[in-house]
Amino acid sequence: MKTLEQKLTSQRPHKPNKLMYRILAVIFGIISKKNNVHYLYDLDVKQFKDKPVILLAQHASRNDFIYVTYGMRKTRFNIVVGYHNFFSKYVFTLLRMVGAIPKKLYAPDLGAVLNIKHVVKNGGSVLLFPEGIQSTSGSNHPVNPATIKLLKSCKLPVVLCRSEGAYKSRPRYKKDCCKGKMTYRYTMLFDEKQLQESTEEQLYDKLMESFSYNEFQHNDVEFKGKYPHSYGLDKILYICPKCKSEFTLVTHDNGIRCTHCHNDVLIDSHYRLHGDGDSVVPSDIDSWYKWQRSVVQQQVKEEHFALEGQFEYQVLDKYKLRSPAEQTVGEGKVMLNKEGLHYFGTVNGEKVEQHYDITNIPSLPFTPGQSFDLYYGNECVCFKAKSRPLEVVKWMICSEELHNLTDPKWKKVSDDAYQVKK
Repeated sequence: MKTLEQKLTSQRPHKPNKLMYRILAVIFGIISKKNNVHYLYDLDVKQFKDKPVILLAQHASRNDFIYVTYGMRKTRFNIVVGYHNFFSKYVFTLLRMVGAIPKKLYAPDLGAVLNIKHVVKNGGSVLLFPEGIQSTSGSNHPVNPATIKLLKSCKLPVVLCRSEGAYKSRPRYKKDCCKGKMTYRYTMLFDEKQLQESTEEQLYDKLMESFSYNEFQHNDVEFKGKYPHSYGLDKILYICPKCKSEFTLVTHDNGIRCTHCHNDVLIDSHYRLHGDGDSVVPSDIDSWYKWQRSVVQQQVKEEHFALEGQFEYQVLDKYKLRSPAEQTVGEGKVMLNKEGLHYFGTVNGEKVEQHYDITNIPSLPFTPGQSFDLYYGNECVCFKAKSRPLEVVKWMICSEELHNLTDPKWKKVSDDAYQVKK
């Protein structure tokens, strides 16, 4: 009996089912109109109706795949999708029907590259979110320079889709959808001649210049949702900007307050931050988040730096689609230090010790306030916090900065994303 992974890898992706794509386009159009999405074009997208193209898109919102594909609905795209999504009970068949391409996050994935090239070779078009995951704080994550190698090898025109307001509509730390104007703009990033004649470094610099974003540069649009904009913010912000204490921040109806020094930061319907009296108030949510990263950069340099916690050990079922896709098969202690990630616990009733080298962990993709994932070789493991679930954001940031200590090239890529002033 074939495993689900073997089913995914045993055949190359086909062109999306035409009827299914049309049905989805109608549904996506209704959703886009309902959520006040506006489309702007600096090129004629109709030219790609019967011509293959690579579409790169920012990933500020959980719903980006809906809005981005609808904006170029005359072109049927094979979308590159996170590997774990294919194991969900209700979406596996749909993803296969639309020719989605599975990709393991923050891990070398030759299969995904071969699938993309297969689509291109057969005259298809590909939609790729080069960040891999949704924005954590309203600005871009690193883009792997290997993306440029892939684009050059495909030899197709590259269109870029930029968004504005998308993160504020569905922030990473909230589950509800806020209503406010969103804009998706399509521009030509590279034509075939530019890809052929420019160096990889030149192309990467242009990509980052065009791709980088900060959602809080523009706060003139009001967003309204079921819950206050502060709801869940303590899942990504954990250091008080005034007293520097960690995990003492709690949210309330209008903002987020430190229980140690009582610093209170208020958030209005435009996502602007305010304070009263002697409150220390960062310029915006993204600046606050990046300041936390600067604190972590110093912490991980300490000689005996380590994080420890109790986690459930979850894996994807190899044979059966489930909802949720991740199933608990053990629990134990997890440690993160300069050597890597270490698990001491049980798996299927047996005691195990597992060690993952930090040089192979550029990040630990996380679900705010819940868990983080590890893609390592052919493994996909989810560690769900048994206690202190708000701390998983620190585990993610620490994993990235520990990795950067061992990988100067990736550190530069990370700095391009997190330290650039936009």
